[in-house]
Amino acid sequence: MSLTFPISVSEDIAIRLAGAADSKTLFGLVERNRLRLGRHLPWVERTISTRQVSAFLRIASRQHAAGDGFHACIEVAGQLVGMIGLHPIDWLNRSVALGYWIDHGCQGRGVVTACCREVVRICFEHYDLHRVEIRCATTNRRSCAVARRLGFRREGVLRGAHLVGGRYLDMVVYGKLKGSTA
Repeated sequence: MSLTFPISVSEDIAIRLAGAADSKTLFGLVERNRLRLGRHLPWVERTISTRQVSAFLRIASRQHAAGDGFHACIEVAGQLVGMIGLHPIDWLNRSVALGYWIDHGCQGRGVVTACCREVVRICFEHYDLHRVEIRCATTNRRSCAVARRLGFRREGVLRGAHLVGGRYLDMVVYGKLKGSTA
């Protein structure tokens, strides 16, 4: 059974599949948030054109078509404000990693937490996965707080796991198992 988009998260928040027409808007969001996002996410410094965003979206479209997860736009009141997505699903282990980012103007309003809650539900109910994880830089307090609010368990730290801006960042791993409270 195919996952149907858009997904209504709340009255004014929706998740919809990202498409080629979103390239320019997404690149504009990355540009506007480059300094903030670039402190924690390794892909930001390599995202320097709309063409690169378009190439990523083509890969994301193939991932979704293959049933290996998705990358979607987060919309608030019809405005594209960020992205949420799944790394390709590890079907052998029934496991996936969840990633997300949002425009600075929407931070602190519960948008990411609400979207992540819905995507975690989809992972367990639609894809019937056993495990969902969130990995984020130990210095990314907001992202760590999202994982904790959603009942993910802190499982450990991967030392020097991501090269970001010429320095290696430690990544904290949070995990949630199907049917568990943490």
